[in-house]
Amino acid sequence: MGGELEQLGGPWLPGTAEYRREYTENGDPDIGLGTVPTASQVLDGVIEAYVYKLHKNKQAPNEKEWYALYGIMRHGVLHEAEPDYTPSPNWVSVGYYATEMSLQIGLHGGSGVVYDQGPLSTVGQATTSWSIGGSLSVMAGDISGATAGVNAGFSESYSTPAVTTTEATIGPKCRWTIALPAVGFQSDPNPKQPSYAGFQWKFGIIFEIPDASPPTFQILSDIHWQYDWTRGLTHYTRNWSVNELWTPDWAG
Repeated sequence: MGGELEQLGGPWLPGTAEYRREYTENGDPDIGLGTVPTASQVLDGVIEAYVYKLHKNKQAPNEKEWYALYGIMRHGVLHEAEPDYTPSPNWVSVGYYATEMSLQIGLHGGSGVVYDQGPLSTVGQATTSWSIGGSLSVMAGDISGATAGVNAGFSESYSTPAVTTTEATIGPKCRWTIALPAVGFQSDPNPKQPSYAGFQWKFGIIFEIPDASPPTFQILSDIHWQYDWTRGLTHYTRNWSVNELWTPDWAG
């Protein structure tokens, strides 16, 4: 994963493959008339995740298993024709910008529930931090000897100025919506900064499953970009969506 996430250790046994999906496409044809070029802009989206199974100690119930997904989601906008592109207030045209990113992860078929997840809902915090799985330590065992008392918790912290995170969990599913600072138009022509040219956030989720069958996950995601033509008039929009099932591989 490019060194952006470290593998979980301790009692978490990794699957043999990671989940990764990526979208990369150029923007729509240039409009001209003094607007920011669009055809040379590159829109990029990425979802990556590792999957883990909790190594239990001898006192943990046999009929329950815990699985974790730990990953990142990001978008980017690259201006190939203008490498020094730095839009500022009162630019008439600000090019492509992302307004929202969403991700839903759930169990497909069988039974189970979300045991713990992060991040939770936040509004405009400079930094978002989350920590999950700590309460599972009583169930966790050391991989080398199934010894009790191993820390099963893991955490993340990342910068999120002016970002709103909405989290909703129901049964076996969790959905996050990340609202990014959008372009605002309160006076002529554009008094506010555009959305981030790129943003990355990190997520973690643990499922409790009452049987020994390896889980299949359903992953739904969406990134929405817009292109401001002039003075708040949206000319182009672009979406990248994922809706698929993923059954991880396990050694042995």
